[in-house]
Amino acid sequence: MTTIKAFQESSLSIQVFLKWGIAFLVVVSLVAYFLELNAEAYSYKIHKVESGYGYQVFNNDKLLIQQDFIPTLEGYIPFDEKNKAEAAAKLVISKLKDKQRPALTNLEIENIIQ
Repeated sequence: MTTIKAFQESSLSIQVFLKWGIAFLVVVSLVAYFLELNAEAYSYKIHKVESGYGYQVFNNDKLLIQQDFIPTLEGYIPFDEKNKAEAAAKLVISKLKDKQRPALTNLEIENIIQ
């Protein structure tokens, strides 16, 4: 009888261990998935406008921002170079990832367009 009882107790402890082990792996996998998803959620595309470049910012392929001209400048003046529009888009994404407002300041724009 003691052999059967010992076997039943060891089977029970193995079952408990497996349940907790599987639960732990599921939680760790979900946390890793959401951290990776959050890190990769933002993207951008540079596009040609009438006399220059603008940018679009996406979150999980959903358009968040369509910027066809340089923000903070008076009038509707596009970026004159593709790399400047890209720098602005990257800065906006950096702000979004840091949970800041995505608006660019005059100083940030001056640093980009110079």
